[in-house]
Amino acid sequence: MKRRIFSIFCVLVLCLGLLPVTALAIYQAPSGSGTKESPYQISTADELFWFASLVNGTLEGVEQNTAACAVLTADINLSGQTWTPIGDYSAKTRNKYAGTFDGAGHTIDGLKADGGSAQGFVGYMDGGTIKNCTFNGTVTSSGSAGGICGYNYGTIENCTFNGTVTGSGNGSAGGICGSNSNSGTIKNCTSYGKVTSSKGNTGGICGYNSSTVTGCTNNAAVEGYFYFGGICGFNTGTITNCINKGEVKLTASQGRYMGGICGYSTNTITNCISSGKINGTCAAGICAWNSTTGTVTNCYWLTSSIGGTGVYDDDGTQDKVESKTATEFASGEVAWLLNGGTATPAEGETLAWYQN
Repeated sequence: MKRRIFSIFCVLVLCLGLLPVTALAIYQAPSGSGTKESPYQISTADELFWFASLVNGTLEGVEQNTAACAVLTADINLSGQTWTPIGDYSAKTRNKYAGTFDGAGHTIDGLKADGGSAQGFVGYMDGGTIKNCTFNGTVTSSGSAGGICGYNYGTIENCTFNGTVTGSGNGSAGGICGSNSNSGTIKNCTSYGKVTSSKGNTGGICGYNSSTVTGCTNNAAVEGYFYFGGICGFNTGTITNCINKGEVKLTASQGRYMGGICGYSTNTITNCISSGKINGTCAAGICAWNSTTGTVTNCYWLTSSIGGTGVYDDDGTQDKVESKTATEFASGEVAWLLNGGTATPAEGETLAWYQN
């Protein structure tokens, strides 16, 4: 009898050993209640995984909360672990993040998101906000890939991504966001590293934009195949007051339509500059293809970055789209032009551009 009980015990141990690690994972809950007034206070990787699981509805015995709010109270390192995005969105999981995640000036290191759906720190955000945070890591997806967010229908502001974003399929890839759509806003964000895509729209800030991108700076190298640019690959929204410093080049010899700011645009690009080197065919200092409904206004590119025009294929409207030398950029002339030909702000306002 004792021998039989011992045998059953051994079988149970072996069976438990075959269970996936994720099935046994128990994360530590942070303090706070998850509301805007009392957000979860996150200081460890364990607490961050708990928060993602809460939003995605995978915590045992805990009700899902897609609108949960959190604030970081310390830097966090995720090295050695694969991240499942907050707002995990795929054919099987349709989670959309609607809360506020405030980095409070902290950094999340070692981010690694890899999958066939929307990938990033957040997969799909609808009405939510990510702000005041720096992310270092790698993101890969055959869907929509962004260093911070895959699909954005919310707000990303005052954030930085430093690392590699790779789009391996037809989805869009961007240093900050893969696709910024509808009411989505990307504001005052910065990207570093490298953004590549073999097929989809590619941009240093976002691959595709149908809403608002403003006050952003790209330092990342951008390598694309079709419709790619220093800020955005394919634009049907508004891009204003943005800077590209990253190199833009082809991933394949047959690729085309690359611009210092945008590859293809059907809407508005205004008050932007590009100084990153541009290498390839159908290339332009600002926008490669400006469609019949597109407008490019008051934009400037560094003369030495590309030997060509500001708009390669222009079916729309352009005004004050000019190349400037390094001396003209350094003199403050370009900043003056971007501010509408003034160095004095109107009463109660501030200038958007200042000379370093």
